[in-house]
Amino acid sequence: MTNHVASRSLRVLLLLLVMGLISPAQAADPESTPAEPGDTAESGDEEPTESEDASATESEDEGTTESAPEDDVAPEPDPALDGDEERARLKQELKDEILAELRGAQEAAEEASAPTEAPAAKKEEPVNPLMPARQLMLRAKHPVDGSKSTYKPGTGLIIESADGRFAIGTRLRAQLRYQLAVENGVPEHVFQIRRARLQFKGHIFHEKNKYKIELAFSPRDLSVKDGVPNRTPLLSWYFEFAHLRDFTVRVGQYKIPYSRQRVVSSGDLQLVDRAIANGEFNHDRDIGFDIRSKDVGGLGGYLKYYVGVYMGEGRDFGDKNATPDFRLHYLGRIEVQPFGKFDDYKEADMDRNLTPKLSIGAAYAFHHGSQGLKGTLGDTPEDGGLTDYHSMTADYVFKVAGFSSTGEFHLRQGTRFPGDEGPEEAARNGVGWFVQAGFLIPKLPIEVAARYSGVTGIGDATSLSEAHSAGGGISYYVAGHPWKIQADFFHAWDGDTSTPNENVFRTQLQLAF
Repeated sequence: MTNHVASRSLRVLLLLLVMGLISPAQAADPESTPAEPGDTAESGDEEPTESEDASATESEDEGTTESAPEDDVAPEPDPALDGDEERARLKQELKDEILAELRGAQEAAEEASAPTEAPAAKKEEPVNPLMPARQLMLRAKHPVDGSKSTYKPGTGLIIESADGRFAIGTRLRAQLRYQLAVENGVPEHVFQIRRARLQFKGHIFHEKNKYKIELAFSPRDLSVKDGVPNRTPLLSWYFEFAHLRDFTVRVGQYKIPYSRQRVVSSGDLQLVDRAIANGEFNHDRDIGFDIRSKDVGGLGGYLKYYVGVYMGEGRDFGDKNATPDFRLHYLGRIEVQPFGKFDDYKEADMDRNLTPKLSIGAAYAFHHGSQGLKGTLGDTPEDGGLTDYHSMTADYVFKVAGFSSTGEFHLRQGTRFPGDEGPEEAARNGVGWFVQAGFLIPKLPIEVAARYSGVTGIGDATSLSEAHSAGGGISYYVAGHPWKIQADFFHAWDGDTSTPNENVFRTQLQLAF
């Protein structure tokens, strides 16, 4: 718009110069006062002759026809004036209009070319000299580096700061399961969201300061009964400080590193679910801390250890952990990998290792004053008393060329201290075991697997009954464990011939992203 006005004004100005209506000084300075008709000779203007008037009028008419826009309206003649006065008046009005337009164009041009004022710089807050410099650095903003952000199936979206001090990974995982069970000829089936999990993990302030948070939302995860959840959604929340290779500290609520199959994620199993021996003898989750190393002596992962102390009441006990007797849950575990480090906490040989891989583990735990008949799990005894449990386990996992096998043996011996709230119950003293194997078909994402598991009581004073389970299944790994479809069939029986056997078929879809 400014360029259009300036161009138009320039054309008219040139026309006026040619016509002699304005002087060169006025053209250079539109602010100068234009001469009025009838001014004396002292003003420097002379009265134009009639011929000059006619010539100027002709030129004026031609110039107006060629350069004026369609919306310009010529001044109306005044019949009260004679010819000379009328022409003088018209010329003066035209001069005033053009000079005013020219002044407006110049002002607009000057405004557009004026430098824009830079915004005032934000005033920096003074640094308190008493503050530790490292603390100020850690508490400052840490820009995110987009090139370090990745998405990995099974792990989720990972976002990391540019300096590498902070990272967070988010993952969702769900298992949709259909189960058909037939006992004594009576079928029963269910379709359910077996697990629905949300996980966050990463590191804070330093790559050695790690954390993990896992939340559960399925009805089974929350132990929903009659529409009322009996558990909180918090499964795990822990911090791990791995600055010292042989003295890594983990603190919070998490899976106790007692039995291997329990620590293996439910999303990384080669059959639909875990063995019945694991269900009876695992120590589940508890709140406390442990000291561990996944590479003792820096030997390359050949040796691992775990030593921990926990409150002993398991998950979701809250204020019940505040006991005055200091009865706690103590644990120690060791693992050896004679052929070197490998991923021994995922079932199935997903890496299809070309060389044999073996891990052997053993653990001992003393649970002082357990409130549950299974330790951190199980119902509270009817008598309301406590139990001291000694538990031992040994396990192995072997992998090579798509073949994998794993197994565990459990022993538990307890001493009851019955209460007086009801009939005395015996401790669940006994042994349990399982062995399973699977084979990934070469060049195909398909695995077949089988397992046998059993539990039985030992001694005269035990409340543990005998039970056995045997079966097998098939897995189709669309994208490994993160996306798979599995199906299995198990036959279950116990030591009592009068008790009917049970046949169970299960199929499950899992997606972790």
